[in-house]
Amino acid sequence: MSKPVFIYSSWRTASTWIWKKFRDQQNAYAYCEVYHAELASADIVSITKIGPQSWNASRHPDAAPYFLEFTPLFTPGKQGIVGMTPDLVLEKMFPPIGEALQEEETAYLKRLIAVAESADKTPVLTCTRNLGRALATRLSFPDGVHIVTVRNLWHQWMSFCNQHHLGYSWFLEQID
Repeated sequence: MSKPVFIYSSWRTASTWIWKKFRDQQNAYAYCEVYHAELASADIVSITKIGPQSWNASRHPDAAPYFLEFTPLFTPGKQGIVGMTPDLVLEKMFPPIGEALQEEETAYLKRLIAVAESADKTPVLTCTRNLGRALATRLSFPDGVHIVTVRNLWHQWMSFCNQHHLGYSWFLEQID
């Protein structure tokens, strides 16, 4: 079995484009935004409706709904996927330096990896909320392939400002 691939990024760094490039590969099982807040509270029906068409200003590549790969992790009649808790979204984004991920977070990522491996595919775990967890994730999964994506900071800032100009100020609000 192939080693899991972890892709670390920030907002507006072409991370969705990179994720889709992996998703388009037959041998990959690419998860989009493994720490996205919707994964802790949505149901299987609503989660399959979130995609590039639900955010017109995103400039994301055309793709099937973002979270289809997560559907095997939903329990019928329950909100959220197994193991994903609201505190994983931002509260645990910066584990103590030099420490591995906490046991429940490691278990959550192992579940994602297991689903991909059961489909005989390489697990690819991407997220814009995992950059602060890069070292802890590497310590928890030392055999994985770890990739960090970066973008020219000026271009990233201008993308934030462009989103604000289009009426979507969420990115600027996050650095408040």
